[in-house]
Amino acid sequence: MMSSNLTTLTKLSITQLNCKYGRILEMSDTKTNIKPTLYTVGEAAEELRVSKWMIYRLLRNNELKSLTIASRRLIASDDLVDFIKRHKGDYYG
Repeated sequence: MMSSNLTTLTKLSITQLNCKYGRILEMSDTKTNIKPTLYTVGEAAEELRVSKWMIYRLLRNNELKSLTIASRRLIASDDLVDFIKRHKGDYYG
């Protein structure tokens, strides 16, 4: 009788864990779609699919805006979007 109760309790616990784990997975999936508002130079390079050197060149030539926080150069996502819009026709006509 004791083993039957233990089996039922174990099955219930596993079901509860699966439900909780499923909810956690759903929440983590929704978070991955959120884009950052500020990008590091490396992240901006990945987004534009160019090298970090190219991002620094664009910053130096004032083609891309940035801000500095605690000695870190950061690029706002809006500035990346503006840059893409300004240069969209340059390569694809």
